[in-house]
Amino acid sequence: METTKPMPRHKQSDWLALGFRMLAAFDYPRFTVQYLCEQMGLTKGSFYHHFQGIEGFITALMKSWEAQNTQAFITQANQEGDMRERLAALLQQVREADQTVEAAIRAWSFSQPLVKEHLDRVDQARIQYLKSLFEGFGLSDTLALDRAKLDYAGLIGLQMLYPHMGAREMQRLYESHPWNPVS
Repeated sequence: METTKPMPRHKQSDWLALGFRMLAAFDYPRFTVQYLCEQMGLTKGSFYHHFQGIEGFITALMKSWEAQNTQAFITQANQEGDMRERLAALLQQVREADQTVEAAIRAWSFSQPLVKEHLDRVDQARIQYLKSLFEGFGLSDTLALDRAKLDYAGLIGLQMLYPHMGAREMQRLYESHPWNPVS
């Protein structure tokens, strides 16, 4: 008697991993239920088991990105002692993050309002965290916010101009930065 092997179960995280791979390839215009299912080799039923439509997928993808690339970074940095160590830890995590995914999400936000909504929230959280670090260096509220905005804008510029820049090159640039409070 021949037995059939049970099909492997696919988790929501498998779908999200595909989404991140597609983002890294700037392939977000192809985010449709049909295309995602074809890439996974699964049925639409499998997709709908995890998500309520493509908007549900996008929301889950953006929440996962926010948790991994903002909330986790802040939590990790806050485990350090002083502000200099926190900023150094934050910069290390940023350098090691996939800049192509960050650039793709920012580009995608121009045509996808749901992505824009999540990106705006992430940008504000990141700027506020940077502001708090710069206040820890003794900058006034206004100067800390200005510095946070300027440094964050510089990072966004790097990501958009050089989405494939490696961690080493990014570290070299940050170390040569004349305002680098970490060095």
